[in-house]
Parts: sequence; C-alpha cells; structure tokens
Amino acid sequence: MKTLILFLCCLSASLWSQEVTLENIGTFEGKIVTFCAPITGTYQTKGERKVTYLNFGKAYPDHSFTVVFFEKVLKTFSYDPLTLKGKQVCITGKVILYKEKPQIVLYDEKDLKVVD
Repeated sequence: MKTLILFLCCLSASLWSQEVTLENIGTFEGKIVTFCAPITGTYQTKGERKVTYLNFGKAYPDHSFTVVFFEKVLKTFSYDPLTLKGKQVCITGKVILYKEKPQIVLYDEKDLKVVD
C-alpha cells in the first residue's frame, strides 16, 4: 500500500511539473525555480552602488527576463559575471515581476551555474 501511495504521489508531481522557459517564466511569480538559457546581454551601473544585470531573450529593452544582483553579492563572486554574455547558465531563485517583467534577484554565486 505504501508503494502505491508513493507511486501515485510521484506520478501526480510529474504530471503537474512544468519546464521553466523564457515564454512562461512570468507565470512562476512567487515561486523558486531553476531556469537555464544563454545570457544575451550584461550591464552594470556606474557609481558607488553597482547593480549588475544579466538579460535573457532579446536585447535590452526588449529582453524577456533579467537576473539582478547588487554590489554586496558582486563582491563575493570569484569571477566577473559581465564576462558571461553568450554563455548558457542556470539560475535558481524566486521569480518576481518588476515593471511587468520577470526577474530573479541573485543573493549568492552558487545560485548561478555556468553550463558551458
């Protein structure tokens, strides 16, 4: 009986799981997801408080999704994330909407994995 219940739980979870893509990432607002895609643009603000943006999809301002992290996090990186343009990466974090576009705020380097 336990085996049957476990099987049904796994089956229902797999039926309800969705792949996170550029087209549907906005539907995951408030959820923690892992998203993989190539970075199509990078940008870092100037001045005292640097903010770094990694864009996905089309070029800014028509991008589909952004990963944002602040200077405090940037200082903990072992490499310069601005060099990742064109690389396939996987990001794990909570999807939020900012100005009607989905984004993830990155709090730790371990939540960004370079695939290639």
